[in-house]
Parts: sequence; structure tokens; C-alpha cells
Amino acid sequence: MGVRIPPPLPGFSRTRAEGFVRVKGFMATRAVKMNEESQGGSNLPLVNKVTGAIQGSREFLHDVRVEMKQVTWPNRDDVISTTGVVIATVAFFGIFLAIVERIAQWGLDRLLNYFHV
Repeated sequence: MGVRIPPPLPGFSRTRAEGFVRVKGFMATRAVKMNEESQGGSNLPLVNKVTGAIQGSREFLHDVRVEMKQVTWPNRDDVISTTGVVIATVAFFGIFLAIVERIAQWGLDRLLNYFHV
């Protein structure tokens, strides 16, 4: 039984007249031109920029609060058990790698002593 290699993803190119046109060998990308107001152009007064930034920050913090309420937080027992698993795993691999390092160091010392280096 062989391994099936999937075909490459189709590429797309955008022309002004036709929209998206298929082009072999290129990935699909799309550039969106923003209007000058959303880019913070120089035509807006400083006051509007500041109040817009404050309003944007308020909306962001409101959205963060809404999303944080939807999070399912683990209970105390879950946190303690997973923390124990993490600590035990780190300790195991720390000891394992220390042993591997000592064996490699011993082997390299023996090899260098054999060649009188």
C-alpha cells in the first residue's frame, strides 16, 4: 500500500476586470484597501482620534469581559491534578536527560582517553 500525496492547493490571481482568476502555483491572497478615516489619516482632528481611541478601548474591554464570562474555568481538583502531572513529567525528563548526559560524557571521556587526546 503506497502513500497518497495530495495535489497542491489551487492558486488564484485577481484582475480588475474578472475578479479572482485561477493561476497555477500561487496561493490566494487578497488585499483590502482601507479608507483614509480608518487608517487615521491627517484629515481627522486630534480630538476625534482621541475619542475614537477611547471608544475603541471601551468596546475592546467590553468584548473581553463578555468572552471571559464564556470561558469554562477548571475547578481546584483539576488544576491540582494537572499541575502534579506537569511537575512529575518535568522531574522525570530532567532525571532522564541528566542520566543520558552522564553516560554520553563518560563515553566521550573513554573515547578521548583511548586516543590519548
